[in-house]
Amino acid sequence: MRNILAALLLASASAASGAAATPVVPADAAGWRALAARDLDAMRDAMRANSPIFIVERDSGPLRQWAESGYAQAVADLPRVDDAASARAVLSRYAGGFRDGHISLRPTAAYPAHEDRWPGFTLRWDGSAYRVDGRVPIAGAPALPPENAALVSCDGAPAEKVARTRVDLVFGNLDLSGRIRTAPWLLWDLGNPFAGAPPRQCSFAVDGKPDAFPLAYRPIGDKEGAEVLVRGTGVTPTMDVAPWGEGRWWIGIPSFGNGDWTSFFAKVDKALPELRKASAIVIDLRGNGGGNSAYASRLATRLYGLDLVRAEAPVLGPVTYRASVANRQTYANYLDYQRKDGGDQETIAYLEGVVARFDKAIAAGEGTFTVADDVPDAARPSPPANPVAGKIVLLTDGHCNSACLDAMDLFTALPGTVHAGTMTSADTIFMDISRVDLPSGLFSLGYGHKAWTERPRGSNVPYRPAAAWTYTGDLRDDAAWKAWLETKLAGSDSE
Repeated sequence: MRNILAALLLASASAASGAAATPVVPADAAGWRALAARDLDAMRDAMRANSPIFIVERDSGPLRQWAESGYAQAVADLPRVDDAASARAVLSRYAGGFRDGHISLRPTAAYPAHEDRWPGFTLRWDGSAYRVDGRVPIAGAPALPPENAALVSCDGAPAEKVARTRVDLVFGNLDLSGRIRTAPWLLWDLGNPFAGAPPRQCSFAVDGKPDAFPLAYRPIGDKEGAEVLVRGTGVTPTMDVAPWGEGRWWIGIPSFGNGDWTSFFAKVDKALPELRKASAIVIDLRGNGGGNSAYASRLATRLYGLDLVRAEAPVLGPVTYRASVANRQTYANYLDYQRKDGGDQETIAYLEGVVARFDKAIAAGEGTFTVADDVPDAARPSPPANPVAGKIVLLTDGHCNSACLDAMDLFTALPGTVHAGTMTSADTIFMDISRVDLPSGLFSLGYGHKAWTERPRGSNVPYRPAAAWTYTGDLRDDAAWKAWLETKLAGSDSE
C-alpha cells in the first residue's frame, strides 16, 4: 500500500500538535511580521523533527540544505510582511523552495480573504508559451489581448522572467506541474511582495506579430475568480469504463482518491473479456494528481493477472519511516477514520501494524523503522503470457503526480503500454503526507513522512512521452486530442 487513501488525509490535517492554536488575526503590520516569524520557526522545527530528509541520504542533500539556507532567506524577507497575503507568501516561498511536491503550506479556514485584482483575462500554459485563455472585457478599460495570443514580455522583461518572479515557489514549482496550475493568474495582483508591482504593459504575439497592450486592474471576488479560473487549470475525465471506437476502450481515472471504486471495478470486471481482446485501451489520467496507488495496482492486476504484475512490476525496495510522535498521529488518525467509516479489515490491520511499529520505534528512541518490499525478488514468478492483446495508452498531462506517477511506474513496466499526451509532473522519494498546524492557526505545513529509498525513479524525474506520442495541442479539447490519438493508433496498428 504505497499511498494511503487521499480521503484519509483529511482526517490528519492537525495530526502533529494536538489541539490546534486559536487563530488570532493581527491588527497591524508588526503583528503580521511577528506571526510569520513564529510560524516560520515552527515550520523549520517541524521539518527537523519529522521529515525523513534529515535521516535518509538519497536525494535529500538539496532539501536539507534549503531547510537552513531557505530559512535564513525567509528571515531576511520578514520585513516584507505587512498583511496576510505577504505573510503567506514568505512562508509559502520557504515551503516551495524545497522543490518537493509533498512539502506545502496550506491556509486554514481562519485565513482572512485577500482581495485579488486582475487585468480582465487569464492565461494557460500550452507546453511552450503562456496564452490568453479567458477574457472579460470591461467598458472603458483598455482593449484586452485576443484569445490564444502568446505572452512575449511585460514591461521589458521576457515572459519566463515574469513567471519566475511572479509565481515561482510562492504559488507553485514552475519546473513541474506548478507551471500549469499557476498560469491562469500569472498576471494577477495576489499580494505577493516578491512579484513587484503588477505589470503596466505586456506584449503578446498576435498572428505571429508582437502587439503591446496596457493592463488595467480591478478587484475580482471569490465567486467570479472561481468561475474564470476553472477552465484554465485543466480538465479531468469522467470516471468510467466505456467502448471507444471500433474494437477500442477508454478508461477514465480523474483521481486515485475519492470515487465510487466499487462501481468502477464492477465495470472493469464486466468488460474484462472485451478489454483484453481490444486493439487499444486508453487510460485517461488527465488532471490526476494522485491519491491511493493501490487502485492502480488493482486495475493492472485485473487487466494483466496477478502473476504477470508480480513478475514485471518495478522492484521498489523497502520504505523507511521517520519515527516521530507527529507522524505516528497521522496513522492513528487514518486508523480512527477507517474504524469509524467501516473500512475493510485488511486496511485496518495494515494501519494497526504501522502504528505498532511507530510505538515500538519511539519507545526505543529510534529515529526510523523500515518496512520491506511487499514482494521480494525471490517470490517473483516468471512472467506468464500477456492476456492483453492490444496497446494500453497512458494519457497524461502535467497534473499527473504522486499516486498517478506510481501508476506510471507500474504500467510502463508492463508489456504493451505506451505513454501519450504531455509530460507529467514529478515527486520526490519522500512520500505520504502528514500535516501540522502552525502556531498562528492560519496555516498548516504538509510534508512527506517516509522515504522509498530504492525506488528506481529518482526524485523530481517526470515521465515524458516519446516525440511521436507527444501532443502539442490543448488537451482540454476532447475532439482534437481524440482525433489525434485515433490517427496515432491507426498508424501503430498497421506497423
